[in-house]
Amino acid sequence: MLIGEQIKKIRNELNLTQQQFANKLKTSRNNIAGYETGRNPSEAVVTLICREFNVNENWLRTGEGEMFTPNIEDNLKTYLSSKGVSKKIQAFIITYLSLTDDMKKAVDNYIEKVYEEMQNEAIKIDLTRPEGLSDKEWETIVKMRTEEAMKRTEK
Repeated sequence: MLIGEQIKKIRNELNLTQQQFANKLKTSRNNIAGYETGRNPSEAVVTLICREFNVNENWLRTGEGEMFTPNIEDNLKTYLSSKGVSKKIQAFIITYLSLTDDMKKAVDNYIEKVYEEMQNEAIKIDLTRPEGLSDKEWETIVKMRTEEAMKRTEK
């Protein structure tokens, strides 16, 4: 009965009705009701529940550990934030990762072109940080130097 109780806990935690839960799994409400009242789901259903709702399979089967597995996207955002990556760049990276291979190749080609242009003398930016500047002062200088470099490329 444990797995049925766990399924009900997941559903309640996500504030889903049996019908809504069933819809996400592309099954019937009666199947969900059956699992919650003692009928064992197949291995395929267990795998589907774990994948669809980001559920820790060990928790689903045994009740041990955390209900949900860490979300890879959230972990990536946390890591990027810890490295000082802006929210816009984080969104870009996460969007990039979801692109098709052909779309990634087009973005890669564009970025390579921009990078090559940045290497040209016209838009080189001196990013050597002088000692004694606060983060805010340095941020202002970088912004100013970047804007100057971009103006040079427009000529």
